[in-house]
Amino acid sequence: IAARQTLCVGGTANEFEVSFSGGTGTPSYQWFSNNSNNNTGGSPIAGATNNTYTPEVFNTVGTFYFYAEISLNGDGCSTALSDAFEITVISDPVIDVQPIATQELCQNSIPTALSVTVSGGATSAKTYQWYKSSTNSIADGSPISGETLDTYSPSTDTVGTFYYYVIVSQVESSCSVTSIISELVVNEAPTFITQPISSEICLDGAASPLEVAYDKGTGTPAYQWFNNTTNSNSGGTAIAGETSSTYIPPTNNVGEIFYYAVISFSSGGCSEIVSNMASVIINEIPIINDTEITIYSEGTFNFDPFSNVGNTVPNGTKYTWPEPSFTPVGGIVGASATASPQDNISQMLENTGTSAIVVTYIITPATTSCTGDPFILKVTVNPNISSNAVVTNLNCFESNDGKITTTIEGGVPF
Repeated sequence: IAARQTLCVGGTANEFEVSFSGGTGTPSYQWFSNNSNNNTGGSPIAGATNNTYTPEVFNTVGTFYFYAEISLNGDGCSTALSDAFEITVISDPVIDVQPIATQELCQNSIPTALSVTVSGGATSAKTYQWYKSSTNSIADGSPISGETLDTYSPSTDTVGTFYYYVIVSQVESSCSVTSIISELVVNEAPTFITQPISSEICLDGAASPLEVAYDKGTGTPAYQWFNNTTNSNSGGTAIAGETSSTYIPPTNNVGEIFYYAVISFSSGGCSEIVSNMASVIINEIPIINDTEITIYSEGTFNFDPFSNVGNTVPNGTKYTWPEPSFTPVGGIVGASATASPQDNISQMLENTGTSAIVVTYIITPATTSCTGDPFILKVTVNPNISSNAVVTNLNCFESNDGKITTTIEGGVPF
């Protein structure tokens, strides 16, 4: 009895074999192919004259039949015909759902599992074997031990580019199908290559932009800037609308604010990264109004800007001024320039004349960070009082003709 065989296109059938008993003489064999399940009416197969026969590879779907004719050269022996050998050729199994073609991930992230859905082929069970390759070719693949299901999750613990595919097989000859190659790119986790830099700025000045940049990782980055009242890059407040790689902080309030950026990634499983903290210090600018004071000749004036309401005098403010001006030339002694910053505004001035002289100082206030606009300090220096006394002595005892006359100059007139 001839066994039936099922195989897929491109498959090779198992060898056919016939044997006989009885009769006499030397046997001769001839194999036939047929289109129906009969052992008559077939076409002889050239060269198929042994008791065994293996058909050529089947490249067409269909059902094919073969049988053998055995003849003996002994007297009176009739021809014997074997049963028909039936070969059913079916299409290979088909992968209806292929594994993802490519994915790019961060190291140690969770990948999208590779999966296939298969239909067609024979009715026997399908077996799966996943392969890994270092090149985009199935020629270099190696089977992955234990990975024999229709789904496989590749490892992402090693940085590099890897290729995977699966071969789905059945026991029938040539019943197998190979999936497309799935590329997996594993990148190093993202790291900052540019961090925001701390700065000091004067009130309402042009701030230095804060900037971040990163390397490695994968996916589209999303930026968010945060501010904080403490020197910490956690627990801050997200700044509305500040979602680019640079941020220009405001400078309209005096004080110190801390800033940092968080970068997250839309795909690839990369963890978000948090920048270093940057401190932005906004310093006050000295603002001192013009002032007038009065002293007497040979007196030392001390002008304290804190004494005038409306002045802004940050801690550490120092003062410089060029040569002060006055008229007439030479009328004041002691008025001089100060190029080295001074903690106090003070000089001893002597009026050498007999009328008040105004000494005009143009003073620039500055801290180590900010320089204010110059202000004018006018110092009126009154002259010393001179009596110009003239003494006329008595001419004689009880003459009563002695006198003292004065012509007062200087001082402050009534």
